[in-house]
Amino acid sequence: MNPTAILKLKEVFSVLKRNHPKALDYLGKTFGQGLEPGTELELLVTRPGQNTGRVKVTVSPSDAAAIQELIRALK
Repeated sequence: MNPTAILKLKEVFSVLKRNHPKALDYLGKTFGQGLEPGTELELLVTRPGQNTGRVKVTVSPSDAAAIQELIRALK
C-alpha cells in the first residue's frame, strides 16, 4: 500500500474515532487481536426512510490475514 494512502487512512480513522468513540472502542476490542477463521460478522444498515439491509459473512483464512494487515497498517 502506498504510504500516502496509509496516512490518509489513518487520518480518516482518527476522525471516525473522535466522532464515534464507543463504536471504535468496541471495534478495537473486537478486531484488535484479529479474527480467527470461522468468525461470523453481521452488518446491519438502516437508512432514514428505507428498509434495513443486512449481510452476514464468515471469516475465511484469507479474510483473517487481510484484517490482520489492516490492523497493523492502522496502528
